Amino acid sequence: MQMTTMMGIDTCYKQIPSIDTKLTRICRNILPKIHDKIQKLTVDQTSMVPVLHATNYPQLYSLTIIDIQEELLSHILDGRFNCLSTLIVSVSDHYGPTNIDRIKQVSTLKYFSLCGSLCLPIGIYDTFIVPLLSGMINLEKLQLCLRVVRWNSTYIDGNQLYDQFLCSMPKLKRFTFDIRTIVQNQNANIELVSNEQIQRSFIGKFSQQVFSYVNSNSSEFVGECHVYSVPYDFEYFFNADNSFQGGRFEKVRQLRMTDSIGFTYELFQRVAQDFPFLKYLCLMNACAMMNKSSGSVLLTFPYLSYLDLDGAHDDYIILFLLKKHTYLPCLSYLSIEEKPLKKITNNFNIDSIHFNFSKLKNLYIGGSFVPSENFDVYFPMLLIGNRQISISFAKQIPKTSKLTSILFEFQLDKLMKNIRYYANIKYLSYFCEEDEILIGLDSIVDISKKIFYDKIEQIWIYIMKRDKQNTGKDSMSLEYLLYQIDDTMEAKEYFNQLLMNSSSLTLIEISSCYRDLVAIARVEQSIRLGGLLSRSNWETFFLELSPILAKSDES
Repeated sequence: MQMTTMMGIDTCYKQIPSIDTKLTRICRNILPKIHDKIQKLTVDQTSMVPVLHATNYPQLYSLTIIDIQEELLSHILDGRFNCLSTLIVSVSDHYGPTNIDRIKQVSTLKYFSLCGSLCLPIGIYDTFIVPLLSGMINLEKLQLCLRVVRWNSTYIDGNQLYDQFLCSMPKLKRFTFDIRTIVQNQNANIELVSNEQIQRSFIGKFSQQVFSYVNSNSSEFVGECHVYSVPYDFEYFFNADNSFQGGRFEKVRQLRMTDSIGFTYELFQRVAQDFPFLKYLCLMNACAMMNKSSGSVLLTFPYLSYLDLDGAHDDYIILFLLKKHTYLPCLSYLSIEEKPLKKITNNFNIDSIHFNFSKLKNLYIGGSFVPSENFDVYFPMLLIGNRQISISFAKQIPKTSKLTSILFEFQLDKLMKNIRYYANIKYLSYFCEEDEILIGLDSIVDISKKIFYDKIEQIWIYIMKRDKQNTGKDSMSLEYLLYQIDDTMEAKEYFNQLLMNSSSLTLIEISSCYRDLVAIARVEQSIRLGGLLSRSNWETFFLELSPILAKSDES
């Protein structure tokens, strides 16, 4: 019986000494004992070097590396993994790798994937990527998502893909790709081909359907060409513009749109229809919109949760943030500049019901922003005023093999209007742009589980929030302390506030609130039940509690 050992090592907590110690212990004491049984490995950029250098892996055939940076890429295929057949690389570095020429071992690979926000600078694709791929003679599955910058050259088309490396892969069964070529031919007389010529270059060489489009605004010497296989096999789609031809992109979750001329309303209609499960949208266009909507058709993005409008013209801000134009039922993150936000809301004086703000939990506003008095009316679910400042602080520390950045995010319950377990001390902060709060010492914080990696911000998020399960029964909860120190008026106010927003509470929490209101009533009326009560005492007790019990029945 063949044993398959799958090991995933995730070092998102490198700044926490205990977790760092665990990784060291794994690399020193565990991996050397099971190294000959490990067949699959998944690592990230911080754990890759210590894990891969801990021992040899003679049976390793699948290696997945997440968010690797360029200086670490050459450590993957330097000849140490003789049985490696699957290599999946997600590259987060914006400018792409510059030492790919050091990679040696590729002939054993059967599946290779190179994807991510990878932009290859001039010369890297033709000098290193093409020779690397042409050496993968046993490859059966290939996946590429690349943005290539070329100087004095042509677009990457079907003829080039086949002649440069696909012809060297006789066993290849599946090739999925998304390749964007950015060409600058300012000093050469090289004619840029049309989209029809790009399409003809794929005929007879590829079994799957291929879509392509050339930027309609390209000059004679500068242009962009985008080619991709269909069905589309990636979670992200970069730099869609007015030349976008449409299609079906059910796997895409992230979309970035940009152009040197204004977007058309018809383009947004195609996007809403063709990207049905879109979660992240970034608009970068400073030009006014062409062919504006008449208001008869409502754009719908049922799953869109993150909207970046930092580089967007006011026309697109109005289009997406007004309910009469666009329906965004899941929008929880918004990035926008202060000036257009105040403009479309008339400095927060227009009725908030007209905007897609009701479910926002995070609002990113550039620069120093001072909220108005009715700011909470527009953003009732907002967790923090300027989260981006915190992220920028956390990302200032450069990532290394032993160090990464973590943002500790404390989620506050803003439903409590009169009694809060936190105080705004922004006016006391040393940094005037910070939204600083003070958390009460009696607050119990749940820090045990919710940790995730934000792919958009490329940072780990550690969610902390007040432990609601201890409401009314934990000896250190705010309401219990108020009750214990005989501050019954404040305690009652707290519980009543909770019950007024009972939609956010469980049945157990609601019953706990009523139970403690009963206890408070007993204290206020000096009722003592010690031992068995007489009939008259019981009647008095229920008479005093009848208003509370009536309210409980109504709920």
